[in-house]
Formats: sequence, structure tokens, C-alpha cells
Amino acid sequence: MPKLERAISGRYSFDEVLDYFHQNLLGGNISTSYEEGSQYHTGAVRCALRVYERYSIMGDGRLSLTLMLLENGGKIFMSAISAAGGRGVGKLVGWGEDRFLDDLRVLADQLETDEEVKS
Repeated sequence: MPKLERAISGRYSFDEVLDYFHQNLLGGNISTSYEEGSQYHTGAVRCALRVYERYSIMGDGRLSLTLMLLENGGKIFMSAISAAGGRGVGKLVGWGEDRFLDDLRVLADQLETDEEVKS
């Protein structure tokens, strides 16, 4: 299960970052779906957890991406883990895990280079 972690630039709000990732993950692949999420807020700390899935042709199974955003005092941290499921014994679609995470990596990179978040 590959993992991506990154501090997000302080020029965007927590809600902007969460919406940006949500909209662009759903729009990046026709088979991507939003499965479930959760949010928590206390004092200066906010946390959002999102789970996405998409179909992988190779391995005839589903890939999942779990995205967590944490904000503390205006600083945002992102952690994401992708996982593959399939039929039978063993994982035959492990490369798909990397690909799903790479899509998120590209979006995170764009946050650092774009002048405005594009949803």
C-alpha cells in the first residue's frame, strides 16, 4: 500500500483544499466514486477523512484511496494511502495503487504552482 504525505501551502483554506481534491479526484476518472467520509473539528484542529474507489481493468478489481486532511492553526497536512482489491489470492493490481496515488500527487503539486485553486 503506497502512501503520500505532504504539508499543503497556507495560501488556501482547509475547505478549498478539501473541495479541490474531492472535485478533481471525481473528475479525473469516469469510474471514480466517493464512498464515504468523516469530519471532526475541535478548537483550532480540523480533520477530514475521505475514501474513494475506482475500477482497475488490470486485475479486474477495485482500487481505493483514503485521503486525510488535518489542519491545526492554519497549517494543513495531507496523508493518503491507496490499496488494491481483486479476485482470488494475492494482489495483481498493485501498480494501480501507485497510479491512483500519482493522480493525487499531481493535484497536490498543482496546489503549489497554480495561482488559484481550480475545482
